[in-house]
Amino acid sequence: MGTGEVLAGPMHRLGVAIADIARKVKLVIAIDDVHYADEASLQVLSYVLRRLGSIPVLIVVTRPFGPSISPSASYAEFSRCPGIRHLRLGLLGISDIYHMLVGIVGEQSAGPLSADCLELTGGNPRLVRAFAEQCRWWAESGDLSLDDWNIRRICGLDLGQAALACLHSMDETAVQLGTSLAILGDEATIGRLVRLTGIGVCVVNDVVSSLSAAGLVASGRFRNPLLGEAIVECLPVAEKIQLHRNVARLCFDEGREPLEVARYLVAAGSATEPWAGQVLRDAAIEAVRIEDRQLAMECLQLAETRCANESDRAAVDFVRVTVDSSFDPALAARGLDRLVGSNAAGHLDRVDALLLIRHLVWHGRLDEARSCLETLGNRLDPRNQQDTGELHFVRSWLSYICPPLAATALEEWVDPSQSVSGDRFTGRRRHAIGLLREVMAAGGNPETIAMLEELLTGRLWENESVGEPASALLALVYAGRPDIAIHWCDRLLKPATQPIRSSSLAASLNYAKAAAAEHQGDLLLAEDCATTALHQISTSGWGIALGAPLSIIISACTATGKTDAAAKWLNFPVPESMFNTPFGLNYLHARGEYLLATARPAAALEDFTACGDLIVKWGIDSPAYLPWRTSAAMACIALGDHDRARVLADEQCKRPGADTPRARAVSLRVSAAARPTRERPSLLQEALAVLSTTTETAESVRVLAELSMAFRDLSVSSRARSTARKAWALASSAGLEDLCTKRLSTDLMAHLHATEGTDSAPSELVVLTDSETAVARLAALEYTNREISRKMNITVSTVEQHLTRVYRKLGLSGRKEIGIVMRTYVAGRA
Repeated sequence: MGTGEVLAGPMHRLGVAIADIARKVKLVIAIDDVHYADEASLQVLSYVLRRLGSIPVLIVVTRPFGPSISPSASYAEFSRCPGIRHLRLGLLGISDIYHMLVGIVGEQSAGPLSADCLELTGGNPRLVRAFAEQCRWWAESGDLSLDDWNIRRICGLDLGQAALACLHSMDETAVQLGTSLAILGDEATIGRLVRLTGIGVCVVNDVVSSLSAAGLVASGRFRNPLLGEAIVECLPVAEKIQLHRNVARLCFDEGREPLEVARYLVAAGSATEPWAGQVLRDAAIEAVRIEDRQLAMECLQLAETRCANESDRAAVDFVRVTVDSSFDPALAARGLDRLVGSNAAGHLDRVDALLLIRHLVWHGRLDEARSCLETLGNRLDPRNQQDTGELHFVRSWLSYICPPLAATALEEWVDPSQSVSGDRFTGRRRHAIGLLREVMAAGGNPETIAMLEELLTGRLWENESVGEPASALLALVYAGRPDIAIHWCDRLLKPATQPIRSSSLAASLNYAKAAAAEHQGDLLLAEDCATTALHQISTSGWGIALGAPLSIIISACTATGKTDAAAKWLNFPVPESMFNTPFGLNYLHARGEYLLATARPAAALEDFTACGDLIVKWGIDSPAYLPWRTSAAMACIALGDHDRARVLADEQCKRPGADTPRARAVSLRVSAAARPTRERPSLLQEALAVLSTTTETAESVRVLAELSMAFRDLSVSSRARSTARKAWALASSAGLEDLCTKRLSTDLMAHLHATEGTDSAPSELVVLTDSETAVARLAALEYTNREISRKMNITVSTVEQHLTRVYRKLGLSGRKEIGIVMRTYVAGRA
């Protein structure tokens, strides 16, 4: 007997019952998701429809629409019954959404929210209802504020579950493709969906079309990424984990960057694939470069679960040290003992072993570094470009950071003149360090400066150590272009996209800015930047470089008369190994300046001489780097040994790098101090002419003050007083009053105090450079900064820097006062 014969009796009785009810009341029968009905139920439904005839009964049947839904034969028969009308419901429009929301949040809020709702839901009724319910909840909580309305607040689990329900209302294929589309986000394509799910192209296209018709998808992606994220969050945990793992595998197979692959592995919380360990380690390094320490540590924690042997564990330990070092080198010190043991046992990769040496040196563990270098030679392969490239870089780095160690290691393994390609980043790192070492040894030149700017313009350090930009910036400083260095420091410290999160990078940039400010004579800025750098990472994190910020702070405090503060910083404990580095030389020199300023010239000379002996021994004897001879000469003058002072000053003038404006001016000033009074004015005026091409402030104050004293000693009183006024005005504008006071006699200081507050032309009080004068003149004519930059062919930033110095030197509060003052200034010069 067929199914129809079996159901004949029940169908007849059901039809009669419905007809009887319909004759008494208005009857509506609603059947949702009829596509899920079995064959027997559809046959019953067809019979009832035919049996009712003209009896007034409304039967409403719903099913989803789309190419992924394939109706059965019974459904097709049912849909052809008499009286059937097919209606395809469209998506809700903004007016429909508005009327739904107005009763929930009121007319004032419903309008703007309607647009948000349409953009997010596409008008899908199920999603709109979920949106409305979320709005109801927020309205009842009294927290519905359009001023700070955040769409994330309503795109949570409720909306995600509604979207997931839409997918389930279609079929399992729609669920699989919909969730895949959700997790891929903006990276979703038909090809990627096919590779991720294994479903054919035709089916994928059909389902995506259905999702578009349902308002969920636009242009092949979810209308709003937040909606996709909500769908993924609503998945059961096991499905979510598997989905993330599948996408990770897809990204790996496509050759995507390790960081992209790792994000999915970390989200899955598991990594069973054989390639996962290496990918996670590489991703941790990439995370450092984008300054995301949390992601880096998550990658390493997951990588630890994939360690199959001691070599894998050593590799993870090394990357962890690298990550820690980028944010605070003190953190890295905790893992060095374990790495040293792994290296001794041969578990550490050769290139990682070379980089381990850098960490050991930074933390002052020079004996261990030397031992690692000695045992590494047998493991390196001279035919391997990566090995030789890293070896050359480590040698270049050691020659700068720790010359004694560089002199006793690596000589037998590497020829410094050998051309090694290596990888492009290794070559660039070595180039930055090499240029710094070259400038410290022989000063800079236009070609060197151009190469350094090219390195900085290309941000070539982004894939390497955070110390590389500081190397290029310091090289610019020692090459006589601290102005360019400060421009780049400001640019790198204030990126347009996001603030720097790496403390080590920020500290190194602030130190470079402090060094540049010191060479510009802006001692207050130098002290401020150096203090900031010192506190951005822990004291132990500075390692052997602790003398770098300390030396600038001590020198600035000494020059500005804060000798008590300088003494406090000199009592700061420093590692003994620091004195095997250039940072130790800077520290010795700063300590010598303090001793000289506190009337202990013999002790100062001892420090300067010790500093000089090491500088000569290490081959970095350039006055542009550290003018130890003129400092020693000043100590000799204080001790009454003018002959030796002249010899030292003359020797400095002959050294490579002595032709930078600052080095030249210092040499001339000290040479003048060591000569008879009648010979001093010409040398000091020459020094002043050299400085007029720069923005150097502190040295200009020194030269002006000493020129004033030379005129006084030669009984040229009027010139002595006018020059003293210029020195005092410049010193006052830069906070260097004590620097000026120490060099002027009592009677000149009395004259300054007696004339304080009297009117005088700015030309008698300040010295503007030609560039500053040109910029100020154009500003006085009401040209904008951008117009000035175009007229003078300089950057807007340079215009701003010139104007800042003009305002400071002329005592102006801003642009509105510059017109009258500049007319007076120009008249005075004429």
